[in-house]
Amino acid sequence: MHSHSKFATSKLASMVIARIVGDDNSNQNNSEKTLISQPPPYSPYIFRRYILTNIEIVTRPNALNVVKKLTFQVIHPNDKLPKFLPGDYIEIMSYANNHVIIRPYTPLQGPTETSFCILVKIYKDGVMTQHLNKQLKNFEVKVRGPFDIADRMTTNYQAPSTTLEPPNTLTRPSSPMISSFGFNGFDYMIRPNNFSTYFQYENHHKGYSIGNSNSNESNNNVILGDRTGVLLNKEREDLCWDCLFMVCGGTGITPMIQTIQYHLEKATSSNSNFRLYLLAAFDKIEDLIYPKYIDYLCQSLNGKLEVKYILFKPPAVWRDYSGLIDDALIYDWISERYSVPPPAVPPKFSNYGIGNGSTSNLVDNSYYNPNIIINNNIQEVDYDPNYIVSSPNLIPMSNNNSMYQSEDQQQLIYNQAYPSYSSPPQLANLSDAAANQILLMNERHNYMKLFARDTSKRVRLIVCGTNQFNENIRLSLDKIGFPINEKALFIA
Repeated sequence: MHSHSKFATSKLASMVIARIVGDDNSNQNNSEKTLISQPPPYSPYIFRRYILTNIEIVTRPNALNVVKKLTFQVIHPNDKLPKFLPGDYIEIMSYANNHVIIRPYTPLQGPTETSFCILVKIYKDGVMTQHLNKQLKNFEVKVRGPFDIADRMTTNYQAPSTTLEPPNTLTRPSSPMISSFGFNGFDYMIRPNNFSTYFQYENHHKGYSIGNSNSNESNNNVILGDRTGVLLNKEREDLCWDCLFMVCGGTGITPMIQTIQYHLEKATSSNSNFRLYLLAAFDKIEDLIYPKYIDYLCQSLNGKLEVKYILFKPPAVWRDYSGLIDDALIYDWISERYSVPPPAVPPKFSNYGIGNGSTSNLVDNSYYNPNIIINNNIQEVDYDPNYIVSSPNLIPMSNNNSMYQSEDQQQLIYNQAYPSYSSPPQLANLSDAAANQILLMNERHNYMKLFARDTSKRVRLIVCGTNQFNENIRLSLDKIGFPINEKALFIA
């Protein structure tokens, strides 16, 4: 088809068709106008018409698969675009190759309140992407949503169903597969209207917010509405994370941009305080998606956002990461940017208030009274305030008249009471490489133990990419002992 004919077709498709009513039906015409001027109640399940207003290539033209940013605008002046939140996705319907095609996309806030953008990677064999790639400005599509990404999320392992359920009016076509919370095995997509799974998800995610104040809950209801806000922090009034780590591959950067946009809005309107860290993986430098806008976000957030790229095939001069994301890179990336609080120091024992001030509270220079436990049988003994019963494996404290233990004794007692992740064998019998590997493993797991127990900040790690990409990241996190079930979220 000639480009002029294509343009004429798109113009005719976007025109509004109406009927002319005579003067004798003026009253009926006025009543119809009154009804038409009132938009129907907004429903995310109804397709609405939007028009393509701008096309921009956001990768280098020589990229293997070019990525385009398509901007759509509402057609009717009375139509309003819903507010998009992190975790929202829409579904676009179009007619291509004599078939009706529906595909999910993550919407980004457009330049105006009545516009939105999507990032589309153009594949040679992609039906929808090739269809959108051929369109010009003023092309019309039908869009419905936004939908909550949590509708397609599982909280535990489920085997795939071998039967197909009959469709219903609320069932939406295939959408991104979402998995979460580190269950073993592969992750499977579920139907969006599965009430039992949704109920499990709600209990899993909202259980930690029972202690929230009523003001926070009411504010969350105003912002979230019926959405769960799985990518947001419901412990804070502004729903921002105290610290958010994001790992993505390819077009998986789109939900990350969506989340960053929300935090930028809150930082601008209410001066919210947070830290965002993005690690984006691409094949070559030509494949970087929307780098200029990412730089703009970094400048706008004034140091609250840090972005690192990793390229599998970097150029000769490259300052960021290169290669593949593995357990060592993830550990260094997280540990260098988040300081866990130190472990609690064991309580110091004092002679104050027990018997004579010059008498030690220990007998026979030991924490352990051998008369109390014999052959694993508990024996009845008379109460003696001078005895302090503790673990028999702890070292004895020297009998002196000082009020507190020395710092070395406290540290040694703590190390015995809380051993490292794995007690290394005699390092002298191992090679230097093996000994260093064991020490490094202990260091990582000890850090992750403290990271898992840390409740001083609300921290989350979000991973978005292909199924294989997410599985590789999951394995790397498991190697370093990352608390996947509590602080990780995977989007495919």
